[in-house]
Amino acid sequence: METFTNNRQRYPFLNEFKSDEKRDALQKSTWKFKRIVQAEIELLSGQNYFNEAIFDSENLDMDGIYDSIDCCNMAQKTAFELEDTELEVRCEAFLGKIYYMGVKKIDKAKRHLSNTMRLEITLRPKTF
Repeated sequence: METFTNNRQRYPFLNEFKSDEKRDALQKSTWKFKRIVQAEIELLSGQNYFNEAIFDSENLDMDGIYDSIDCCNMAQKTAFELEDTELEVRCEAFLGKIYYMGVKKIDKAKRHLSNTMRLEITLRPKTF
């Protein structure tokens, strides 16, 4: 693997960074945004699985419902890990919808929806 100094000659735009720390910070923030976008895609694919299971098929497709639960759980774990509260709230709300409409477990749906309300409070603007 080539070092940063060797890459400066081949890639002149790397010279724009004033220090290696700033370059590393940009790389780290880019990595974080990439993971958030991947979690958003995972949530959207979970919503697609759910819509296909509920609305597109004649019978209730439980495999599609459990696939959507898995997708939402993966997106929620990533959102929690990266401290993206808005995405975490959306995942919790959608999990509540899945458990209410698809699986018909009211207690579990209430738990997810009340957790949504608890997390939503942290997104409110702070007033003093």
